[in-house]
Amino acid sequence: MTRVFISYRREDSSGYAGHLSDRLRRHFGDHQVFMDIDAIEPGLDYQEHIESTIDTIDVMVALMGRQWLTAGDASGSRRLDDPDDVVRLEIARALERKVRVIPVLVEGAAMPTVHDLPHPLLPLAHRNALEISDSRWDYDCQRLVGVLERALGEPPARPTVAESLPTPPATSPRPMGPRSGPGRQSALTAVAATAALAVLVWGVLVPRGWHPEWAVVRIAFEVLLVVVVAVALWANQWKWVVVGGVLGMVGLVAWAQVLLSGGHTMSDIFRSPDGTANILAFVSSIVVLGSGVAGIRAGRRPAHEVA
Repeated sequence: MTRVFISYRREDSSGYAGHLSDRLRRHFGDHQVFMDIDAIEPGLDYQEHIESTIDTIDVMVALMGRQWLTAGDASGSRRLDDPDDVVRLEIARALERKVRVIPVLVEGAAMPTVHDLPHPLLPLAHRNALEISDSRWDYDCQRLVGVLERALGEPPARPTVAESLPTPPATSPRPMGPRSGPGRQSALTAVAATAALAVLVWGVLVPRGWHPEWAVVRIAFEVLLVVVVAVALWANQWKWVVVGGVLGMVGLVAWAQVLLSGGHTMSDIFRSPDGTANILAFVSSIVVLGSGVAGIRAGRRPAHEVA
């Protein structure tokens, strides 16, 4: 008997839905989780089957991405305003039957308000939502599993070896997974950490042989860069890695501007006794900035594109 129903909009979150369905089926069993792609046999009336299934479930997981609320039809009208919209019918029937509906937000989506929803879905705005983040996919999925276990009245299951391992890439047209891959993230982290270390070595430990009176300007910004980037890497917050790179560049440009306004040239800056260290600092700041941007893009987009 189906007990958990995954409601989602295909053009909005099909990749997340497929991956989450696999996770829940491994934990609760294939026959207790419903997702329309592979649960409806050919020739059956989709709407009738959906309604009869919802009449037997205990919990509905309403998966919401950034386009869940605004997705439009061929005429440009918002699909959620169509009384025959499948997602609207699914959630409205569940709310009507007093089924527990758990909004699950992905891709940084925001919970809709009562002003955003059609009348049959208004109670949804008052439901407490659970967010599944790309950077905490395993942890957040386990939280959802715990919520479902309590809702279904099942004792917490001891995780198996398979559940404790990272989810393998899907072989179907679904995306690889909610993350961009541990190897890719690790590589980006290593690049950013190495660049920050290079800046630290240059900014603090390398003696100054040319205009030492201005070294404090460079050192201050380099130390600030390293602190910000180190904390950001520890917290897996790529936007702050970008901030660190920007701070480093601002400090270096300000320092260079002071020298240029004093009669020096760019050739002086890069061919001085500290020229190698100066080049290293600029390159390191650019690498940190680029690593942060790449980390943000890797976490948001490529991991969820459907082949």
